[in-house]
Amino acid sequence: MKTFFLFGAFLLSSVAHSQVGINTAVPEATLDIRAKNHNGTVTATDGVLVPRVNSLSVNGSINGQLVYLTVDAGAFTQGFYYWDGSAWTGFSGTGSFAGDVSSDVWVDNSGSTAVISAKPVVIGSATSAHSSAMLDLSSVTTKGVSIPNVTLSSINDVTTVASPKNGLIVFNTTASGSGTNAVSENTLYVWNAHLSVWDKVVSANNNVSNSTGSAVYKTKHRGRNLDTAGFPKPTLIVPEMNLEVRWAVISGVNYFQFRLLQAPSTNVDIYYMDHWHGQSHNSTSGAFKTFTPANYSVWQSVDGDWSGQWGYYLVMASNENRTTGYNPLNYMANMYGLCGYGNGWGASAEPYSLAIEVF
Repeated sequence: MKTFFLFGAFLLSSVAHSQVGINTAVPEATLDIRAKNHNGTVTATDGVLVPRVNSLSVNGSINGQLVYLTVDAGAFTQGFYYWDGSAWTGFSGTGSFAGDVSSDVWVDNSGSTAVISAKPVVIGSATSAHSSAMLDLSSVTTKGVSIPNVTLSSINDVTTVASPKNGLIVFNTTASGSGTNAVSENTLYVWNAHLSVWDKVVSANNNVSNSTGSAVYKTKHRGRNLDTAGFPKPTLIVPEMNLEVRWAVISGVNYFQFRLLQAPSTNVDIYYMDHWHGQSHNSTSGAFKTFTPANYSVWQSVDGDWSGQWGYYLVMASNENRTTGYNPLNYMANMYGLCGYGNGWGASAEPYSLAIEVF
């Protein structure tokens, strides 16, 4: 009789208030079930029991039906399942319709001060990481990586970022310090533990101005290139000047040559003054090399035959005015190096160098 009375009261409460509370007179939802110690310590009899079954061989009838499978059954393993309209879908387990039960990549360390992954991590649409990468973002095509922003006080600052690890990268937002210890604003820095300094990650476009900074490009090799090998020796690429430079042996004659990297919109002059000191004479000259939109990629020789041993120095400027990317009109350059043609070491061991400072 008592059970019937309670069930009747439950129904009346549902009709009258459209909300039902268990262990509460003020339910806050359609069904509000409170523990015996509300917001307190759990007791052995707290909780909700849903229908328990030992097989999922029969389809459900209403989306959202919830059951608990008490034993492994066929392709299903023990756990909670709901009917999604076409199949029993698990919250856990390893059955055909089970949820993701693979071990999480991220786990807390023993002190809960960091999360750790022993596996490569992919961000983006790729399904696996490149074999050389622990963090692979290569499939992300519309976003970048935001580096932590800091305000360093100098290149020796170990307070702003305490105990920095060798190779740590930060983005410094504010210029600070003085002299050789100064740091620049809006610039990437990497910690060099060997020297205990923050090294600027050089970007000529950001760090070269009319009054400060320069960018240096250089290359070297030994041995003359062979005419039939397509000039395999390294060339010097100077993006700010839209310029490429090389040593080239053509029909037995050594040449010092220029060409442009990208087509100009109109004719471009590279103006240079050069001085060389060598085995036969000292000399100075000045000239223009003109490139057109049609012949910009054709190598042009500087001062003819360089089949000898010389040290050289050039100063140069361009009248090209580009509206996108680097603008050569904003830069000038000093170039220097060594031509070791015929120095007696043999054609395969002769030293050659190309170096240019852009400012």
